[in-house]
Amino acid sequence: NMPPILLVLHMQPKFMARYCERLKRISRLTVKRFINHEKVVPNSIYIADGSNHMEISKTGSDYFLNKGSEEKIKGHCPSVDALFNSASKMRNSNLLAILLTGMGSDGAEGLNSLKNAGAFTLIQNEESSEVYGMPKAALEIGAAKSILSLEQIIKILSSQKV
Repeated sequence: NMPPILLVLHMQPKFMARYCERLKRISRLTVKRFINHEKVVPNSIYIADGSNHMEISKTGSDYFLNKGSEEKIKGHCPSVDALFNSASKMRNSNLLAILLTGMGSDGAEGLNSLKNAGAFTLIQNEESSEVYGMPKAALEIGAAKSILSLEQIIKILSSQKV
């Protein structure tokens, strides 16, 4: 009974299919590689394809994923900022945004936009990060309401209900 999870990974498109297949084997949630327009449903993980940005919008009480541009943002497509910035435009939404380990600053500005729009924003702590660049960039601009270890983030995700 989990809310939907949207993932943007900085991964080469040629590795994305294998990553999705592996995630399908280890998760009880439905894993979908997002390609085009799609309604977002609970108990699902949507992973940006790697050739376009993944954006989200809300119509009534329904959420939809939309294919964004192919233009790189901070050197990335898909970009975490593109997803987070699109989510920050949705009002009256109960959103949890998490920025995990990664190189660079993608996601920091979008996380800050989400925080300012009322979302609960988390970053992974330095100790549990492989590369602390993205969480650190978010921390430096005050985008995170909480800084947690990967284990703590897993507990929060596991406690979420639709």
